[in-house]
Amino acid sequence: MSTANKYISRKALLEELGISRQTLSRWIKTRGFPKPLKKSHGVAIFKTADIDVWFDDTSPIENNRGSYDYRT
Repeated sequence: MSTANKYISRKALLEELGISRQTLSRWIKTRGFPKPLKKSHGVAIFKTADIDVWFDDTSPIENNRGSYDYRT
Protein backbone atom coordinates (compact mmCIF):
# COMPACT_ATOMS: atom_id res chain seq x y z
CA MET A 1 0.00 0.00 0.00
CA SER A 2 1.33 3.39 -0.96
CA THR A 3 1.70 5.88 1.87
CA ALA A 4 2.74 8.76 -0.42
CA ASN A 5 -0.26 10.97 0.40
CA LYS A 6 -1.11 9.76 3.89
CA TYR A 7 -0.57 11.63 7.10
CA ILE A 8 -0.50 10.84 10.80
CA SER A 9 -1.05 13.22 13.70
CA ARG A 10 1.69 13.70 16.26
CA LYS A 11 -0.54 12.19 18.95
CA ALA A 12 -1.23 9.06 16.87
CA LEU A 13 2.46 8.77 15.92
CA LEU A 14 3.55 8.95 19.56
CA GLU A 15 1.03 6.27 20.51
CA GLU A 16 2.03 4.00 17.62
CA LEU A 17 5.75 4.31 18.34
CA GLY A 18 5.34 4.18 22.11
CA ILE A 19 7.54 7.23 22.62
CA SER A 20 7.12 10.53 24.43
CA ARG A 21 6.81 13.94 22.84
CA GLN A 22 10.27 14.76 24.22
CA THR A 23 11.77 11.69 22.51
CA LEU A 24 10.16 12.67 19.22
CA SER A 25 11.56 16.20 19.55
CA ARG A 26 15.01 14.77 20.29
CA TRP A 27 14.82 12.47 17.24
CA ILE A 28 13.91 15.47 15.06
CA LYS A 29 16.78 17.56 16.42
CA THR A 30 19.52 14.91 16.61
CA ARG A 31 18.59 11.96 14.39
CA GLY A 32 17.06 13.57 11.33
CA PHE A 33 13.51 12.38 11.97
CA PRO A 34 11.11 14.16 9.59
CA LYS A 35 9.74 17.44 10.89
CA PRO A 36 5.97 17.81 11.09
CA LEU A 37 4.14 19.70 8.42
CA LYS A 38 2.51 22.98 9.32
CA LYS A 39 -0.26 22.50 11.79
CA SER A 40 -3.68 21.72 10.40
CA HIS A 41 -6.29 23.21 12.74
CA GLY A 42 -3.75 23.20 15.55
CA VAL A 43 -2.68 19.57 15.00
CA ALA A 44 0.87 18.77 13.90
CA ILE A 45 0.86 16.14 11.16
CA PHE A 46 3.61 14.01 9.64
CA LYS A 47 3.79 12.56 6.14
CA THR A 48 3.93 8.78 6.54
CA ALA A 49 6.09 8.35 3.43
CA ASP A 50 8.77 10.55 5.04
CA ILE A 51 8.65 8.44 8.20
CA ASP A 52 8.96 5.25 6.14
CA VAL A 53 12.07 6.62 4.42
CA TRP A 54 13.59 7.57 7.78
CA PHE A 55 13.05 4.07 9.19
CA ASP A 56 14.40 2.48 5.99
CA ASP A 57 17.51 4.70 6.00
CA THR A 58 18.23 4.53 9.74
CA SER A 59 19.82 1.53 11.37
CA PRO A 60 17.79 -0.28 14.06
CA ILE A 61 20.31 0.85 16.68
CA GLU A 62 19.96 4.49 15.63
CA ASN A 63 16.17 4.54 15.62
CA ASN A 64 15.76 2.26 18.66
CA ARG A 65 12.83 0.47 16.99
CA GLY A 66 14.38 -2.47 15.17
CA SER A 67 12.02 -3.60 12.45
CA TYR A 68 8.99 -2.06 14.15
CA ASP A 69 6.17 -1.09 11.79
CA TYR A 70 4.16 1.82 13.17
CA ARG A 71 1.44 1.27 10.54
CA THR A 72 0.23 -2.06 11.93
